[in-house]
Amino acid sequence: MLYSSRITISHILPCAEYSANNAFNYNGNNGNLNNNNKNNTNNSRALLELDGLQASLESQPFPISEFYSVYRQTRQHKANKPSHLLFRLDYPRHLRDICRKVNEMDYQPTTSIGFIITNPRVREVIAADFSDRVVQTLLVREILPHLEEVEHPHSYSCRVGKGCLAAVQRLQELNDKYKDGYVCFLDLANHFMSIDTELWTPRVQAFIDEHYEAGDRCEILKYLADRIYRHRPGDDFIRKSPIWMWKLLPARKSLLPPATSLPGRNPASGVPIGNVTSQALSNFVTTGYLNYVDAVGFEFAFYTDDNGIFSDDKEKLLAYIPLIREHLWEDAHLKLHPDKLYFQEVRKGFNALGFRIKRNNITPSKRLVHNFKRLVGFLLLIVEDDVRNLYLYRDKAMERLNSTLSILAWSHSYNIRQEQIARLQESRWAQIFIFHDGFKKVTIKPSKTRRAYFFRRNRLRKQQSLKYYTL
Repeated sequence: MLYSSRITISHILPCAEYSANNAFNYNGNNGNLNNNNKNNTNNSRALLELDGLQASLESQPFPISEFYSVYRQTRQHKANKPSHLLFRLDYPRHLRDICRKVNEMDYQPTTSIGFIITNPRVREVIAADFSDRVVQTLLVREILPHLEEVEHPHSYSCRVGKGCLAAVQRLQELNDKYKDGYVCFLDLANHFMSIDTELWTPRVQAFIDEHYEAGDRCEILKYLADRIYRHRPGDDFIRKSPIWMWKLLPARKSLLPPATSLPGRNPASGVPIGNVTSQALSNFVTTGYLNYVDAVGFEFAFYTDDNGIFSDDKEKLLAYIPLIREHLWEDAHLKLHPDKLYFQEVRKGFNALGFRIKRNNITPSKRLVHNFKRLVGFLLLIVEDDVRNLYLYRDKAMERLNSTLSILAWSHSYNIRQEQIARLQESRWAQIFIFHDGFKKVTIKPSKTRRAYFFRRNRLRKQQSLKYYTL
């Protein structure tokens, strides 16, 4: 049984409850019995009371044990984030509070954080607090298996067993199949910021009704869907980027209140990019659109908001573009971007998802190669200024290099990888890294890891201590 780290044996043994709001605790210094209000910050709780509280939460529709499981899933890749570190200080108490609020349908999203990213494009990211992420993960984990059953098999964004590289492989298969045909790429305009939550929240709730038996869990999931998708995080968030950076962002790509009042835009439209529930809703929203494209006889690969459609019949493909645009608006209240329509003969090749696909050959795009060269140049620059940066940035450098190399390795890029890795081998980074054959991966030398450093430091301290005591 798990309790808060604040609760120790000295707090449990000498206290007992005598009313709904109060308990007494025994002061061993003077023998007095002191009153303790359970609602203040220095509260003491009796062991039997905590045991009963834990048992009552375990009997709820969503038991406390399920929240511990959700918490372990949510903290993956977020362990060092400030919001998680604060949450972790007293996570059993936080999980009990979340469990109670969710089961009593008294949950309200808290303040988010917002920042601007500039690479590859200027975008606004609004990310929920860690406590809200736990609730979002609970909702998505419950409904995602049912969503997977109805979503189109050739939608690849943020789905189990799929992803960006699977979408690229699908595009290559279609490229080989339609050698003498045509390809058309359609882009959804301002996709995440244009999702009408007033339209889609009831549809998500109806989907939950359809796939869950009537009961408390079903009602709670519908309640969470309403609270999460109707929440307007642009009204309550902390800026983590300078305010001037928001001026770089077109108003249509923001969730801030002035943007929601743009002519022709629904004030309730838009979901934040940084939340797991947003991607789940995005895939659900586009399912009808993809089913329509499939029903008219086209083969395609769809990723987030980009759809590559292939056909041997040029006239049919051109004729259906206006019909696809009309169906998309009627079904989902989404629009195709008027300036991002790419139509080309397949044999001439095309760019998609960071790669150049042509015949049986996949090469990295110019942007991907540029970013890789820029990363290597940055790593060379920081070690020229100060050799200590080798040790300060070794883990982060390895992560970024391996991330880029793993993507490049899926394409014909051996010469590019060899050229850039050779620059690192000739620099001080050769003291830290092992460069593996094929230039697909780098690792830190065992003697240069943080673990090895602390091992040597502790061994030296022991030797010094022994030397002191033997004098």
